[in-house]
Amino acid sequence: DKYIAGLLSLLKQNHYAVLIPVSYISYQLCAVHQNTIRQFTHLTIASKEHIYLAGNKIGTYKLADELGIPYPQITEISQTDQLSSLNVQFPCVIKGPFEAGKNMVAYVDKQADLIEKYRELCSKHNFGDAMPFIQKFIQGDGAGFFAFYKNGILKNYFIHRRIREYPVKGGASTVAEGFHNDEIFQSGKKLLDHLQWEGVAMVEFKKDNETGHYNLMEINAKFWGSLDLALVSGVNFPEMLIDDALGKEIT
Repeated sequence: DKYIAGLLSLLKQNHYAVLIPVSYISYQLCAVHQNTIRQFTHLTIASKEHIYLAGNKIGTYKLADELGIPYPQITEISQTDQLSSLNVQFPCVIKGPFEAGKNMVAYVDKQADLIEKYRELCSKHNFGDAMPFIQKFIQGDGAGFFAFYKNGILKNYFIHRRIREYPVKGGASTVAEGFHNDEIFQSGKKLLDHLQWEGVAMVEFKKDNETGHYNLMEINAKFWGSLDLALVSGVNFPEMLIDDALGKEIT
């Protein structure tokens, strides 16, 4: 409440042509209060329901399942007592159930470490009633579909693949390059088309070296860390938000 009150106070005091949220939490809050915010400035943003769905990992995978988009197998649990009897393939990844603007994952190489690392992740983060899930670890390069949507229609996009990441098992890209891949394009577009997206988003994939297919990892309903790569490649997503605020056609 204090965040929104402070933001609205700032918008009332000064004239701004456009408001551009950056973090996932700021996107969440601005989406909830978008009608009020638009009384004072321009805001291009998806609905609060769709931003919530994008941040809900299990919800995202259920949508991918409906649309026929591959993703690494997941195992849900309702209590930690189930961990000792789980039949999961190692290595695996324990992931937080929702997006929170920080890396909430733990990598497990053997059964003996599963319970300890699961409880350790839960103690470090407040998941509330939601439980982390366990996902198959796939070996392969990460990639991303960056997009700008207006009225549910794709206006511009960029695709990148990761050359190096930190941590090396999976994390933010430290070296990446632009490229085109039709499977990534089709899967990313299918997801965001279905959600009738508005504004920017990044759909993250990882190539499964065993099958050769790109698996969905998550939808980032916000600006992404490797935005600079798109900018130096001539695809200026922040400028698209500004142009939209000024009533210019986005191409």
